[in-house]
Amino acid sequence: MGFKCAVSAVRAVRACPYLHNGAPPDATPDWVRWLWLLPVAWLLGVVATVFLPLGWVAAVALTLALVAVQTAWHERAQEWDRALLPLRAMLAAHHALGGLPDGDDDDAALLAPFRAGAAAAGKLRRRFALALGDRVPRQREYRDWLLQANVRRYFASRAALAAHIDTLRASYHLVAALEADCALACHLQGTASFCWADQAPDRPLALSAMAHPLLAQLAPLDFTLADGRGAFVSGQNGVGKSTLLRTAGLNVIAARAFGFCYAATAQVPPLAVHASMQSEDAMDSGESLYMAELRRARELLVLAEQGPALFVIDEVFRGTNHLESVSAATAVLHALARQHAVVVSSHNLELATLLRDRLAPFCVEAAKGALRVRPGVLQDTNGIRLLADSGFDSTVERNAGTVLAWLARHARGEDAGPPPRLAA
Repeated sequence: MGFKCAVSAVRAVRACPYLHNGAPPDATPDWVRWLWLLPVAWLLGVVATVFLPLGWVAAVALTLALVAVQTAWHERAQEWDRALLPLRAMLAAHHALGGLPDGDDDDAALLAPFRAGAAAAGKLRRRFALALGDRVPRQREYRDWLLQANVRRYFASRAALAAHIDTLRASYHLVAALEADCALACHLQGTASFCWADQAPDRPLALSAMAHPLLAQLAPLDFTLADGRGAFVSGQNGVGKSTLLRTAGLNVIAARAFGFCYAATAQVPPLAVHASMQSEDAMDSGESLYMAELRRARELLVLAEQGPALFVIDEVFRGTNHLESVSAATAVLHALARQHAVVVSSHNLELATLLRDRLAPFCVEAAKGALRVRPGVLQDTNGIRLLADSGFDSTVERNAGTVLAWLARHARGEDAGPPPRLAA
């Protein structure tokens, strides 16, 4: 509980500039050191109007100077004050974490890095805090316009940040790392099933009872790549091929980034993940679907030269005719699968035969309301049946079935005869 309270306000710390990288703020201009004289001079000018006939001239001139400074710096000072809010929260968290009791050995190990810098974090937090007068409602505006408190605070805090940038960055990395660990721990507490991944570079991908954290209704799936081959995934329209690909890819990414998978057991080689899940026409650039697919395929081939990876590809080359689609897909997938694990789904079942040496065939099926993955290729297609389910009349469905039968005979090399006559 102490950890959660201490880091609960830190998630917005990325809004504070200069903590991540880059050069610290610029040096303070020389004129700022004399800025405190401007309110004093203005006050003397106001007093002079009582005793000197032309004292009002000086008072008006100094009032215009105050307004000019605020006009130039007021908005930047306000924005900087907002940027300092997460910085104060970070320093408060560091100070609080360094003061927590050790508790058990795990707590002591987590808190140890915060001990040494806790006192410095507390001092810096006070240095970046608002003055008491700036916390009083409505009084702050008077202080800003008459005393130039906001402009002086702006330059003073930027100078303090530049002077302590290394300390602040070290504090940021400590608090951010702990906050990330707490966020992951809270996430896993609410996860129905997860396991720590066995990351072995010389062993194939194997996920048992894997799940997708955003799809609670998805039944657990088993998915394994063996014999050094990738996978060609087939299945009926809408059955869940894309869901299988997304679930497998997400689990490999989670294992690589965080060390766990949404599965009962997981054996995951240390692979980068490159995906091509959806290509579309681009009306604004005039890029057709097929040209978008070609561009993405070229990108994947370039990525393949950067080291071992898992390529997850859904419905490759949909934007051209069937023969050229199968031909291009075979060539590109073969080039990728020579040295990498490839998981691809497609309705072009010929790819399973053409790529059998590189990709093992899998079929996604709906069984008793849940998905199931079995070895093999889809046998019972449903594209024609979906015509009736989608509201097409029976004539359209019969004509589609007639053409399908003719094309199937033609594809098998049989004498298909002349093109069929379609019912009116």
